[in-house]
Amino acid sequence: MLRLVILLTAVSVVSATQKCYSCTSAQSYDELLSWQWSPYLNNGQNYYQLKMSSQCDLEPILAGGDIDCNSLCFKWQFNYTDTSGRPAYKTVRGCAVEQLRQYPSSEDCPDPQATTNGYIGAPGGPQHGYSEMCFCSGDFCNPAAKTTAYSIGALILLAFFTFMFH
Repeated sequence: MLRLVILLTAVSVVSATQKCYSCTSAQSYDELLSWQWSPYLNNGQNYYQLKMSSQCDLEPILAGGDIDCNSLCFKWQFNYTDTSGRPAYKTVRGCAVEQLRQYPSSEDCPDPQATTNGYIGAPGGPQHGYSEMCFCSGDFCNPAAKTTAYSIGALILLAFFTFMFH
């Protein structure tokens, strides 16, 4: 049994393809472009692969979009306060090689990269807010929060080991 676990682990490490959520909360491609969301955008060649859904902001599994990916998954999110005072988001999730010209070679989730003062042409548009771009590897690792992906993985491993050694 231990050999089987080692074999499956080796196969999953050798396989470079993973699944990423692929969605945007933009309601049109024009709206997506107006967000100025990445200076490293891949010239719009693969926007049509993104599933458009408001669920992409916080519950990408409900948005229904995914893509096979041979690079890192990513999540870009602009966080701001809407006119009624509630938290609001603009979100893009996908496969880095499909959507971006440039991206890191390993997982990265730095502190918010851009804080805007609400000027036209700023990332996210004319609202006050901040944006962040995170990169990760592993199936569906680009959910609402990076810790969510690790929590789900930890629960699966815990269930597996409980079943195997109980």
